[in-house]
Amino acid sequence: MHKPLAVLLAFAAAGCAGVSHVGERDATGNPRLERLSPRELARLGPAAPVKLSAEDLVRLTRQGDSPAEIIDRFYQSGSRLKLDDGQIAELRRRGVDQRVVEYLVQHEREAEKIDAITAQADREARARARAEHVYRYYRYYDPYWGWDPFSYPYVGPRVYPYLGYGWSPSSSGWYGGLSIRF
Repeated sequence: MHKPLAVLLAFAAAGCAGVSHVGERDATGNPRLERLSPRELARLGPAAPVKLSAEDLVRLTRQGDSPAEIIDRFYQSGSRLKLDDGQIAELRRRGVDQRVVEYLVQHEREAEKIDAITAQADREARARARAEHVYRYYRYYDPYWGWDPFSYPYVGPRVYPYLGYGWSPSSSGWYGGLSIRF
């Protein structure tokens, strides 16, 4: 029992003693920080894809990328292009494949539909939140429901005092009394 514990303590002590490299420090004792090189930064992880423009599509076409590769890259980058008829004709004139142009137009239509649906859902959610707030804030409170809050809901007769001025063709004047409801 003592032998495994002694071995474990020996390894722990050796690990603590072996950590002699603390790092470089400046004159005040703070650790010295260095910037990462672009190569090290690229090794850490891929950068966010750059949004593609119409000029990028022309450049990719002239580089010899296939329409499927261009469409995939456009989709992966999350790009959106709202093109009018003149811009579409200019892309075709500059050699962009018809499939790429059709994808751009279809993709923008679908994105606009999603934007409209999202905006409608946001408006409905705000309206529901306003209605819920009004319901909770202006909820009807019956002061004669029960005098003891622990007896809610009150079961039995309820007493409603009333007082007011009434008018009818046969009589008018002040009235008042108690109303008892079951």
